[in-house]
Amino acid sequence: MKYLVALLLLLAITFTSCDGRDRKLNKMSESKGVSEIPGPFFIQEEYFPKEYSEVLTDTIFNNNINVSIKSYTDMNNNVLNEGKVDSIHYKHFYREIISDLAIKIDGKTIFNETIDKSYFKDNEEKLFWDEALMLGLYVDYEQTTKEYLYFYVSYCMIESETCKDYSLIIDNNGKLVIKELITEEAH
Repeated sequence: MKYLVALLLLLAITFTSCDGRDRKLNKMSESKGVSEIPGPFFIQEEYFPKEYSEVLTDTIFNNNINVSIKSYTDMNNNVLNEGKVDSIHYKHFYREIISDLAIKIDGKTIFNETIDKSYFKDNEEKLFWDEALMLGLYVDYEQTTKEYLYFYVSYCMIESETCKDYSLIIDNNGKLVIKELITEEAH
């Protein structure tokens, strides 16, 4: 009986001393191997826009010219902007915008193209084009005439005020001319 009481007393002391106080005082790097700790503790990823979006604009000029612009989110291509603040690694993915431009004169299609970065890319300015996004493609009503349709398109670097503005000029035969606008012309 003495041995049973002694055994129960020994078990009670053993269980009460195993409460993890010694591990609580250790730093995380001491209790876990340093190689097991990831670089950033938290990675926060966000997509802009979060979901697919689409804007369709139809315009009729002089009762015989129909312009259709469909601008939409390219869900497969984006521009990444990332940074670290304290232990959070931020990754912001800005999705590309693409515009389909279709022009009909008297019911006959004279122009039907997808307008994206490939029309404007300049190999000399690779950094700009790697980080630039289309803001939109719009009809330039002030300059449009019966012979020429003018469109305005702007590309800007993400989280920056650095932009490039262009005028797309399409004649009645569907021939496209792209002209880069200097700052004074664009605004």
